[in-house]
Amino acid sequence: MVTIKDIAREADVSFATVSYVLNDKFKKIGISEQLAQKVKHVAAELGYCRNDVARAMVTGKNDVIGLLLPSTTREYCAKIINGVMQATAEHDYYIKVIYVGQDSSAENIAGQCIGQRVAGVICYNLDNKINLSQLHALLTARKIPLCVAASCRSFGTGIHVTPDDELGGKLAFNHLYELGHRNFMIPLDYCESSWARQRVDGFRRAAADAGVQINESQVIRFTGKGVFPAEMLKNIFSGNNRPTAVFCLYDDMALHLMTILLSIGIRIPEDVSITGYGNMSYGVRCVPALTTVEEQLENIGRQSVELLLGEVKDKSLNSASEEILAVGEVKLVVRESTKALIK
Repeated sequence: MVTIKDIAREADVSFATVSYVLNDKFKKIGISEQLAQKVKHVAAELGYCRNDVARAMVTGKNDVIGLLLPSTTREYCAKIINGVMQATAEHDYYIKVIYVGQDSSAENIAGQCIGQRVAGVICYNLDNKINLSQLHALLTARKIPLCVAASCRSFGTGIHVTPDDELGGKLAFNHLYELGHRNFMIPLDYCESSWARQRVDGFRRAAADAGVQINESQVIRFTGKGVFPAEMLKNIFSGNNRPTAVFCLYDDMALHLMTILLSIGIRIPEDVSITGYGNMSYGVRCVPALTTVEEQLENIGRQSVELLLGEVKDKSLNSASEEILAVGEVKLVVRESTKALIK
């Protein structure tokens, strides 16, 4: 096995010089680009491959980002993973996916991250699953930065990269309002999640700006996750004051609602316009195709990596003692599930 000492001997330089060059730190101590290229050429000719395991034993860190997820089967998670994978590959880093289940705690998750010697941690969709503030404190004690991606907006410190969910709610309202709708329904099930609250708040504020009041009777709480009893919907959509537009807080909910409404004879969008949130791939393939808000989760994943490595590699951030907040763009995607109200 070729070692750094072999490269130093062949290139006629010191062991330290080789180490600085191979770790891309040569500019900091004044090693010339010409000498660095010579060292790299010798290393390549000798067939040198860096031993990341040995390096981690010395530095206490791997070139690995821990990615905490409650599931990998949902398309939402797949989009985050894809963005994280792309960005880590560009920086020659890897990801370690760590499952967060019902029995997980901040202590055991932190223990796994520390045991794997990860350089930093990104978590997604962990609202109300573990204590993120406690996890951040445990990781910070070991100088491992934490980034919360597309989840709770803030717990005071750490890195947070999130879509502008409040703006998403406003975009949905303005679209429906411009189509002539004035009688709305907002179904809730994940009402305890921060992203749900922000989407509803955005919708309400846009309504207030337009002089439309969203009454509590229009915010309907359903038990379960996106489960709509047919009889309940029949009652809601009967009579002269029925909703003409529905704002669903995620695409799964919208798809299920559309299915139940169609089964009881409510046409979409002729009788009611429906918007979702997330822009999942199945929204294009359902009938009618779903109007929705695009979160751009791949960009959220990429930006999470960039900010995290900004602290890990460049020491340009200090998320241990301050909040680093980046709010990503959202956009409205208009399809066939919404149309102008015919009076």
